Amino acid sequence: MNSLIKTLTRKERRRFIQSGGNAADVSRLLEDSNGQPIGHVVQLEYGPLVVGTPLEYFTSDDGGNFVHVHWKGEILNGGEMVIGSPETDPKIVTTLRLLLTEWKRKLEQAP
Repeated sequence: MNSLIKTLTRKERRRFIQSGGNAADVSRLLEDSNGQPIGHVVQLEYGPLVVGTPLEYFTSDDGGNFVHVHWKGEILNGGEMVIGSPETDPKIVTTLRLLLTEWKRKLEQAP
């Protein structure tokens, strides 16, 4: 079952991350009305886990769990997010965690 986050969202601190042969666009997701962080979005662009269309995931617990997402409205910088099913494949979850960790590391190194 899919559920819609009714609030508009926006992405910030977007970075293109590569790790273990996978590449992803990773960003923090904010509630548009007040700027409060609500989680992170990891869009797998290419690599051994991606066949065809990029896969997009959301985590609200700092990488503990990931769910599939898609967007209603403007897709590049946010919009209304539709939450899908949880990701249960351990290989994909591990990859998503590694990419999110690398994103955090790159932010710490940024001037």
